[in-house]
Amino acid sequence: MPIGVRAQEVMVRLLGRLPDRVRSALAGPEIIVDGEALAVDARLLIRSLGDKQSALVVEGSPELSRAALERNAPMLRAGRRPTQAVTVSEVCLKGGQNALGATLYEPASCPGTSGALVFFHGGGWVIGSRAGYDHVGRFLAEHSGR
Repeated sequence: MPIGVRAQEVMVRLLGRLPDRVRSALAGPEIIVDGEALAVDARLLIRSLGDKQSALVVEGSPELSRAALERNAPMLRAGRRPTQAVTVSEVCLKGGQNALGATLYEPASCPGTSGALVFFHGGGWVIGSRAGYDHVGRFLAEHSGR
């Protein structure tokens, strides 16, 4: 893992351990839309994205944005490591003449006959990837199985 990525993971982990008041001060002024305040972690992310080195989307080409997204993915993972409480498998969803690859995340605490949550990640049609959203799938599976 490159030193810059490792440093980014450590920084995000440390930010997450700071008291709420300190994180809120670092995040900048409150953002309120339709009476709802944006979460402190989201404000911190937005503020850090103002730095061109931390950008998730860059000018130029989709290839440059893909590289930036992969390089800065630890910031989105917030230093979380993959959980062992989730089983991950690749599946093929067939519909008519087409097939679509998908990733199935099953929480260990979930009975075999439970419902399903479908997560359509944003940006994957141009710059994202299923692997890039793995942390989100694992998080949703782990917390929905409770």
